[in-house]
Amino acid sequence: MTDFNPELRLTELGLTLPPQRAAVGNYVGAAQDGNLVLVAGMVRSTVRSNSTRAGWDANTTWPPAMRRRGWTILSALSSLKSLIGDLNRVQSIMRVYGMVNSVPEFERHPEVIDGASIF
Repeated sequence: MTDFNPELRLTELGLTLPPQRAAVGNYVGAAQDGNLVLVAGMVRSTVRSNSTRAGWDANTTWPPAMRRRGWTILSALSSLKSLIGDLNRVQSIMRVYGMVNSVPEFERHPEVIDGASIF
């Protein structure tokens, strides 16, 4: 077992978890079955426009898109912590699945998704 502390790491990075979003209808941010927890899709904003698409202009090139992916991961961690109480209980992450809203010419999708690994 490692001495890695995810919440301490967030503090070291100057990051804080956002409040967990309220459930809407049947949607919940995370659900647990035994020792397995599934975290649902985390969208930073419900606003969809070209100005938020990766590659749209100089302000939405891949580094800012990576930061947005980091914000999305913070939302996912918030839902996870709300469900299990302590991120130190996480033993492994089985899968990270991500989608990038981008213009057709944008080709750096893996690097944007890699924004999740800054933690």
